Amino acid sequence: MNIVPVPMEGSAAVPTGYYPSGSASHTRPDSSSGVKHSYLHERLQSSSIAMSPVCVIVTFVAIGCLFITLGATIMALSGDVVHCVVPYEYSGEAVYRWVKVTSKDCEPENGVEELKEPVYVYYQLEDFYQNHRKYVKSRSDAQLEGNWRGQESMIKNCEPRRNVFDLFDVETDDATRRKERSKHTCDALDRTGQGPDEPTYTLPYGRTFNKSTQTIDQPLPPIENCDALLYPCGLIATTVFTDSYRLYDATQEMDNLTASEGSPAPLATGDEDEDEDDEEKYAENAWLSNETVAEAAERAGVSVAAAARKVDTRAETIAWKADVERFKNIKFDHEESDVAKRRGLDVYSWLDKNLFADGIMSGHFIVWMRTAGLPHFRKLWGKLDTKVTLPIYVEIHNNYNTSQSSSKKSFVLATASWLGGRNVHLGIAYVVVGCLAFFIGLIFLIQHMRSNKSHADTIQLSWGG
Repeated sequence: MNIVPVPMEGSAAVPTGYYPSGSASHTRPDSSSGVKHSYLHERLQSSSIAMSPVCVIVTFVAIGCLFITLGATIMALSGDVVHCVVPYEYSGEAVYRWVKVTSKDCEPENGVEELKEPVYVYYQLEDFYQNHRKYVKSRSDAQLEGNWRGQESMIKNCEPRRNVFDLFDVETDDATRRKERSKHTCDALDRTGQGPDEPTYTLPYGRTFNKSTQTIDQPLPPIENCDALLYPCGLIATTVFTDSYRLYDATQEMDNLTASEGSPAPLATGDEDEDEDDEEKYAENAWLSNETVAEAAERAGVSVAAAARKVDTRAETIAWKADVERFKNIKFDHEESDVAKRRGLDVYSWLDKNLFADGIMSGHFIVWMRTAGLPHFRKLWGKLDTKVTLPIYVEIHNNYNTSQSSSKKSFVLATASWLGGRNVHLGIAYVVVGCLAFFIGLIFLIQHMRSNKSHADTIQLSWGG
């Protein structure tokens, strides 16, 4: 068999007209042209800016002016934001604390008489480390999302607060015996909340065991099974903030009611080095009471209903939308909502319905479960859609015990601008960066004016030694 070689197109051996018209050779595109070929062979057109001295100077000056303007705007807006902070502490002997918030409690200190709407109500905690590694991990997302049906394996991350007896975290140096002693303490409790003489231990809502009286302040719901699984479980959930607030305008009825309560009580913060002026300022406007304002008014025959302010505490108002959509109450197999009826699942639902009417879906619980990154933080408690005229009375339901954690708590009223809350430090940072950029541009300008050589002028080149 004779093999005849086929000549390649474009070679000298191929005569003219060798390939017929319309053949594949004539219709094949030129592979050496086109964007794809240029991209693959890195031959795309490119351009680079030649940064002349004038261009560099203009850039730095423009950046400086822009940042200084933004910083000044942020500082001006922050100056219009008002926030009033009143520190207070837990007091076991008095459940309620009445506070009169005045312009002395507010910043900036320029005689603020009115807070423009909307007004936000916060609680503030200091030296409370929600960002601790063990604290952040101690939660069950399956419970919070409503996907839990009592499986113990799904709440392993809740340690060290998984079972009921974990609530009685007995302080002991022997870590191996801690759970054993905690379970013993729980088993010894009866429905009245009495227990054995054990070292101090903490409970949900910041409650503590009183060693002298052998009782728990504000007892928990009845505990029938110390091995039952907590709902919700975890350190974050069982330390949820439980103080509540009611606001009243400073009407004549409120002034008369507070005057009838006797001598004011100081709002001490526990600081040994606190200024005496601050102590006097808080002492003038705070009262300890075992009654709510409404109860005291009814006893005194005074009506304060008109002075009460409505605070919006709905989850949709105070919590992130993503969290509101994610948090779901568990639909147990038993239709009854009573705690005792759920014992068939060995679940202990301990959330107080008076504080968290919607259970896990309550706004205050959802806000607390989004942990703070710093030990000093504020969390939104409610919102007022109308302006607030100072002074204003605040009734504090003082539930949350911060004495064991050495934390401090405060009540906060604040306004906001279109950029958010008060943030003077951000404005200062912008001004500093702008001044640095402007200063660098000024240095380049002086250097350019002192130089006698033109940019890219070949005449100025010197090739000599």
